Amino acid sequence: MTNLFRPSALALLLSLSLGGCVSSEYQIPAQLTAEQPLPAQYQLEAAPAQWWQQLNDPQLMTLLQQAGAQNASLLAASANIKRYAALQSDAADNDLPQLTATAGMERSQQGKDGVVSSRYQQGASLAWQLDLSGAVALAEQAAQQDREIALLRLQEVQLAVLTQVARHYGDWLGAQLQIDVAQANLANLAKTRSIVQAQLDAGSASALELTRLQAQVYQVEAGLPALYLQQSQAELALAALTAQTEVQLIKRSLPQFSQPLALSQWQDALAKRPDLAIAERQLAKAHTQLAIDKAAWYPQLSLQGFLGFVSLGSVKTGSDQQSWSLAPSLSLPAADPMSVADRIDASTAGTEVALQQYRAQVFSVVRDLKGSLDTYNQGRRAQLLQQQQLAASAEAVRLTQLRYQSGMADFLQLLDSERELLSARDQAARLSLANYQHMVGLYQEFAAGLVL
Repeated sequence: MTNLFRPSALALLLSLSLGGCVSSEYQIPAQLTAEQPLPAQYQLEAAPAQWWQQLNDPQLMTLLQQAGAQNASLLAASANIKRYAALQSDAADNDLPQLTATAGMERSQQGKDGVVSSRYQQGASLAWQLDLSGAVALAEQAAQQDREIALLRLQEVQLAVLTQVARHYGDWLGAQLQIDVAQANLANLAKTRSIVQAQLDAGSASALELTRLQAQVYQVEAGLPALYLQQSQAELALAALTAQTEVQLIKRSLPQFSQPLALSQWQDALAKRPDLAIAERQLAKAHTQLAIDKAAWYPQLSLQGFLGFVSLGSVKTGSDQQSWSLAPSLSLPAADPMSVADRIDASTAGTEVALQQYRAQVFSVVRDLKGSLDTYNQGRRAQLLQQQQLAASAEAVRLTQLRYQSGMADFLQLLDSERELLSARDQAARLSLANYQHMVGLYQEFAAGLVL
């Protein structure tokens, strides 16, 4: 077997080490979507803002502020940043000499009949590993990348928590809106019932007509418990997100914008996504790990030193007991070259995995951005069209009631027009909630980087 430790080999390795050290060759990849601009009518905000302020809903503002200050997931993510900051600081210290105070005593005997002697030592010990390969600097760089990822995780959690608060708040208001619609429908059915009752009293209607109308009343009432449950579940979710035992909400209209939202280029939108930034930092760390593994080919030069007092027989600190030592040493971690090569191959594959994960994340984000825009815009269009349907259905009921009272329309026509109005009102409430949730989703996908 070849002797890897012969002097000529050590000299060669040392000269290579002094000539340079390993560094990460990572470069941030160019965005993969430069050829996919957004439509010209959109523009992005220069920096993400508190978009919910534009909704002018003090109740939502309070919930979001409470979640931002008290949410357990956010507090945990903040604590995680402190943890990685401490680890980064510790990694940075590894490049400095380690100085420790020492004191010790040794008793020994040479031979069976030898004299027992005592040796006392006290002073300062020095240990310093020179970073010839750059491995220590690379470890500090990896620790810094972990801290950057932790910061991005906090942004990701913030975006997720605030979005959940806005969504559950919308669920509560949406349920309240549907409850109000149901109450309005019941009031309208009561008005129709009085008309049918008058016809029944006059002998021009039958009890069957009144019974069928009452069945429609029961159908509307049967939908109310599910809406109350939806409100209760939304309240519980908001309480958990804001770290409270309960929340008290008052009825308000669903927050909505009166005009579509807009953006500029994909690159700007992608730059605001914390999940994509996390994938990029993970790719950078994979390259750093590859460089760390390559550094194992380099020798390690370390210095051990001592300055203090050494005495025999008793503890003394005079000039005669002053002592010092300096012991440099050279070691070769690559004594098992196959193992080092295997680790390098594994890290090389790891960089490719991280790159493909980053690419996949880019395309996933682009898909989500486009999808959120289409969903929001089509939802707005559907809502505007449905408002026209609602107005037409209300007018149809009014005219049918007049015709029924004058004997020009039968009960089935009246019942059908009532059903159409009930359905139109319910659909209007559902579309209002859906449009609000689409707007929240749009802000989430663009990481709150939108302006009107």
